[in-house]
Amino acid sequence: MAFEKIKFFYKTGLVNMTASVTDGDSRYSASNLLDMREWKKWKGVGTSDTFQYPSSGPGAGANLTADYDIFSGHNLGSVGATVVLQYSATGAWAGEEVNAYTPFDPSDDKTKLKEFNSVTSPYWRRKLSGMSAAPIVAISKWGEKVIFDHASVLNDPNRQKWHGVVNRSLDGTVIASYKDWVERILELKFSNRDSALYTKLDAWWEKIATGLFFVAWETGAHGSDVWLVSSQEEYNNPLSMAGAGRNFNLSFRGRKE
Repeated sequence: MAFEKIKFFYKTGLVNMTASVTDGDSRYSASNLLDMREWKKWKGVGTSDTFQYPSSGPGAGANLTADYDIFSGHNLGSVGATVVLQYSATGAWAGEEVNAYTPFDPSDDKTKLKEFNSVTSPYWRRKLSGMSAAPIVAISKWGEKVIFDHASVLNDPNRQKWHGVVNRSLDGTVIASYKDWVERILELKFSNRDSALYTKLDAWWEKIATGLFFVAWETGAHGSDVWLVSSQEEYNNPLSMAGAGRNFNLSFRGRKE
């Protein structure tokens, strides 16, 4: 099986996010959609006969280019929402808008990614419809993906670490165990790569460092393996082949949904 190249989803031109309808509680502001912290959420007030339009410019004269759409920390599967990303040349949203991809109904509440042909437009919005209850979304962004390379050593996509407490008696017998959460672990290795890959990685590191972003290792056959992660603190890419190449060792951690 030929795997895809590793993809990072961190680049976006979005600088603000607004919504046509937002829960009156200030904790659920639409600005939370770009915050990247899962506990900060936007909440609408919609039901099955209303529409929510979390939307953003950047507006006329300031185009945004996108080829991916991603959202996480949501309940859109549970409330039966139909989701689509739309763009417009005018921002009128009066029938001139175009769907970036075919509208779909999320099957669950895990992170969802849609990739599409690159589009540049001054106006964008996410359209949610058909909800049975108020929609909730923690992270919503779209922009340009960065495609790196095939990993030199295949990652174990199911590598995880259990976090919790195990209580034992004096003789070591397990009395009780408490699972708090499960951590995703992603290790990527690129051996003897050229300066083109280094330039991409360096741009990512300078932009994100240890901040949160999304990474995918195989969106074709494993489309659900898109994780919100943070990089480990060290950025170490030693020279190889007498300085003609570099070895990259990247380590990421995230919460299993």
